[in-house]
Amino acid sequence: MKHEERIVDYPKSLETRVALVEMAIVNISQSLIRMENKFDKLSDKVDQGFSDINKEFVSVRKEMKSDFRWILATIAGVIGVMAHGFHWF
Repeated sequence: MKHEERIVDYPKSLETRVALVEMAIVNISQSLIRMENKFDKLSDKVDQGFSDINKEFVSVRKEMKSDFRWILATIAGVIGVMAHGFHWF
């Protein structure tokens, strides 16, 4: 008789199982949507951060060009003084 009871109860438990699987799928889907939204926001922040870093590199490059020119002029001056001292010209 136990076997017959399980057969009679099986469709009800199957419906319950299907309902639980459907609920789990809905929960997983909602979680994935939330994760995707958070990822998009994070991606936007990272892009903005890289944009800011790129702007900083541009300004540093400009300063380095200016500094390089000063160093080059200083070296040329020192070489000129040395050349004059050694009577190279």
